[in-house]
Amino acid sequence: MMKILFRIILITSTIIFAEKYTDFSGKVTYYGNHVLHNWSGESKTINGFLSYNKQNNEFACDIKIPIISFDSKNSSRDSNMLIYTNAIDQPNIQFKSNDLQLSLNKAKVNGTLYFGGQSKNISVELDVITGKDISFSGEFIIKLSDYEITRPSLLFKKIDDEIKITFSIIAKTGS
Repeated sequence: MMKILFRIILITSTIIFAEKYTDFSGKVTYYGNHVLHNWSGESKTINGFLSYNKQNNEFACDIKIPIISFDSKNSSRDSNMLIYTNAIDQPNIQFKSNDLQLSLNKAKVNGTLYFGGQSKNISVELDVITGKDISFSGEFIIKLSDYEITRPSLLFKKIDDEIKITFSIIAKTGS
């Protein structure tokens, strides 16, 4: 009986003390390279949730960025990206995690990145500022081949397989 009561208290306290953040601002930027030029595309559309319980360091997130929201300042490149990344069937880039190690203003988050119908476990180092809101930023590199994305070519030369991703996001509670 005591074990059941303890579990109920633990679950209730997790629900009560966990902050849920559903209002995001900031940007996510990708950087592509080709032998003839470099470019970047930026999205300021960030959806999903992040929850964090400071008392017991419980964390969960499910963040989605619509592929169509990325702007590289070249509409032809942006529309081609939708085709190559299978954005009709898989319209979002999504990151899910419940594994965060927080130490002062640094964190490491382990999770799964879903892109183009494929998924891969990744680990990302973050700079974090906690308070009423949570601000976090960082960068990581993906390989298009890991997500089975066909690399487009220009003048018979394919773009680089590695794409750098940077992000700077502020999460606010939905209330």
